[in-house]
Amino acid sequence: MEFLRRFAGFFIRQENMDGSGTDNEDRLSSLPDSMLCEILLKLSTKDVVRTSVLSNRWRNLWRSVPGLDLSCDDLREYNTFVSFVDRFLGFNSELCIENLKVKYQLGSAHVTRWINDVVKRRVKHLSVIAYHWSINGAHIPSTVYTCESLVTLELREATLLSPKFVFLPCLKVISLIRVKFANNLAFEMLISGSPLLESLSLVTISFENINCFRVCSESLLRLTHFENYSIGEDLVIAIDAPRLRYLKLSDMIQHVSSFIVKDLGSLVKVDMDIVFKLGYGRRFRSQ
Repeated sequence: MEFLRRFAGFFIRQENMDGSGTDNEDRLSSLPDSMLCEILLKLSTKDVVRTSVLSNRWRNLWRSVPGLDLSCDDLREYNTFVSFVDRFLGFNSELCIENLKVKYQLGSAHVTRWINDVVKRRVKHLSVIAYHWSINGAHIPSTVYTCESLVTLELREATLLSPKFVFLPCLKVISLIRVKFANNLAFEMLISGSPLLESLSLVTISFENINCFRVCSESLLRLTHFENYSIGEDLVIAIDAPRLRYLKLSDMIQHVSSFIVKDLGSLVKVDMDIVFKLGYGRRFRSQ
């Protein structure tokens, strides 16, 4: 296995410069579990599990890694994929989960269950990715809206319902690809409830029955927007982010009739690739 050959670089036996003869395997294996788990956290779960064959020292260490990064393609059967994630999260129910990144194909009820589990365990980085646009993406549970430990949120093919309350004091990065919102209020509450938000990427997100899509943030530094969908026509996008340094706007399908950008004073770079559906009185303007 190519991964094991690469990882084995840590274990190549070679004499120390002082000639003591101590090998790298002993030095690495002698590290405390907590440090080894931090090293393994940088790898995909598929590769982490492979380290269990290196020696007895590593056999069960993968169970204590505070993160999961797994694709359904990593396992032959989808039911095996679901079962593995369930068992991994169940090995140590008290373990804080720093990262959860799953890529799935079928169904979403189990994804909702996993999200609820890791939110309780103070997840910092949450990535939920559906492979195919045609499937019904996961309905993201309301528990995410009040996950105080969350730092990054990446969703692809998902639905965000209207929250009653949003409090995300540590969230800095949001990336949404083909995500559905019940209405604009759900999105506005997500942004306003993230006081430290620095980066926002929106790709082909959709709403029902809105005319104006607002992005308002005092902390936002980077905004990327690519093709917004709305059931209604002539969508207006209004951006109010006084600290914004980088702005990328792209819309080639003419859903947007105008962009309103307030306060351009902090902008360093702007990338625009837009085809406007213009009529009388419609224009790009800044305030």
